[in-house]
Amino acid sequence: MRFYEQWKCLGNFEEWPKLMPTHFREVQGLPWERQRELLVQANAEGWTVARLHEAIGARKPDFPPAPAASAKDALRSIKTLENGLGVRDHLEADLSEAGPPRGVLAAGC
Repeated sequence: MRFYEQWKCLGNFEEWPKLMPTHFREVQGLPWERQRELLVQANAEGWTVARLHEAIGARKPDFPPAPAASAKDALRSIKTLENGLGVRDHLEADLSEAGPPRGVLAAGC
């Protein structure tokens, strides 16, 4: 779900072809603009995840490790999820019925 939120809020992962899903996981929990800044810099300068971690410092929440895969694989998974569900518009309605207010995912961007 976190990768989907990033994809919706930050845009297409293809903007960062040099990054792996572990790079995206590393910035999760930071404000969206800070995530974008760090991802742009990491991609431009070819940062490792360890280098990205150093740039972030101790200010981010700790999430469980993400599996190793390419950004292209992550994007393909997201597109498959969206296409497979075929109910993207209904997903938000389903979530609002489950508790979060309508538009909560997009509102956080």
